[in-house]
Amino acid sequence: MRAAVRATVGAEIVLSGLSIRSVERLRFALSYPHPEYVQAIRLRRTPPAGTPLRFECLTEWPDGSVSVPRGAVDVVRSALAADDVAVEFVDERAGGEPIALPGAPSGRSYQTLGVVRLKSKTQGVVTLPCGGGKTKLGACAIAELGRTTVVLVHTGDLLDQWVEEVRASLGVEPGVVDADRKELGAPVVVASVFSLAPLLEADPSIGGRFGLAIVDEAHHAPATTFQRVMRHLRARWRLGLTATPRDDGHDKLFDWSFGPRLLVKTLQELVDEGFLMMPKVVAVPTAFDHEMSPTDPRRLTKLHRAIVRDAARNELVADLVMWEEQAGETVLLLANRKELCHKLARLLQARGVNYRTVVGTTAKTKRKASLEELRSGEASVVIATSLADEGLNVPRLSRIVLAFPEKARGKTIQRIGRLTRMWDGKEPVLYDVVDGNVETLVRRAGERRRAYRSIGIDV
Repeated sequence: MRAAVRATVGAEIVLSGLSIRSVERLRFALSYPHPEYVQAIRLRRTPPAGTPLRFECLTEWPDGSVSVPRGAVDVVRSALAADDVAVEFVDERAGGEPIALPGAPSGRSYQTLGVVRLKSKTQGVVTLPCGGGKTKLGACAIAELGRTTVVLVHTGDLLDQWVEEVRASLGVEPGVVDADRKELGAPVVVASVFSLAPLLEADPSIGGRFGLAIVDEAHHAPATTFQRVMRHLRARWRLGLTATPRDDGHDKLFDWSFGPRLLVKTLQELVDEGFLMMPKVVAVPTAFDHEMSPTDPRRLTKLHRAIVRDAARNELVADLVMWEEQAGETVLLLANRKELCHKLARLLQARGVNYRTVVGTTAKTKRKASLEELRSGEASVVIATSLADEGLNVPRLSRIVLAFPEKARGKTIQRIGRLTRMWDGKEPVLYDVVDGNVETLVRRAGERRRAYRSIGIDV
């Protein structure tokens, strides 16, 4: 007779009564080569101390049970079937409480489709390009399901964006959980994962009051703090929203955290449908040069310092921004390094440019005011370190200048996505400052070009 085990589905899948062989089979099925270990071997370096060969997504508990990510249902079935073990799933997810919402947002056709699929499948991921309306889709899901909801974010800008969306689209005042507020009793709660994690661990019952959990920028879900929060959220409906799914080796944990893809739309599709604009990418070559010693352990630090302090390169960037501002464009100048931001700010000031500066140490009130001035047109230029990576919504933004040479695919896609929102008369352009005399920087430029091409932009 075929053996059977009980699997309780809540925030995770908890299995009891497994044989040692089945636990080990499941452990291997729910693991993958550890990205840090693989990267070290690829670079012919010693892996960081304590880094295991494989990253495991199974937890063993003192009572003999094991827990695995909730979206790994198919993996559990398949792995245990190999041992001729059937799985009896018991649903202990939380339905939350019904909520009354004055507002009923109207979504685009594809946003409505995403909500319909969530309602049917109860969990999954929606992938939309920047500007595709992920926040609006989330608001539509809250309205359609009508259950107590928690929205997880990881930055203050995203938290503010969701608070404004809930107010505008749903007509209710959301509760906020951050460093200063712990408003958990509202029908819709927007929470920083960093502030919510310790609250859930101190009182796990909090996670049972929500019927819908939305994770914004869901590609961060494999991160430790997100996992700490999600393993306490038993919400029946779980929705991940992202523009850039994982491609760093942790993509399996991302998939296992949410389950199926509910909806995937590309930038080109939404451009063809008239919802977004396709930016143009223009390379801006520099004469910057720098000698790098392959044996110097501080070679990258010295390279970055040389970039920041190269006067001719900085003058080139400042002139570019000045001409764009004088042409009536709205410009975001991304400089990555605080010192570089301040150097460029002084050059723009000397050129009479109407700019604002936002760096990591900028006060929240000043940061918010600078963004509002950019949205309204009161400011023409904002100089920032990493402002466009996630959560920036400025439809009138028409120019982005990448003044510091990075290579991360996800960041590159997020940044160019800030130009895609529709605005009357806008012809969006991203200026990529390219340093062609240093091999390391040439490779980085090549990585950025591949990122542009991956979303349909010819360069």
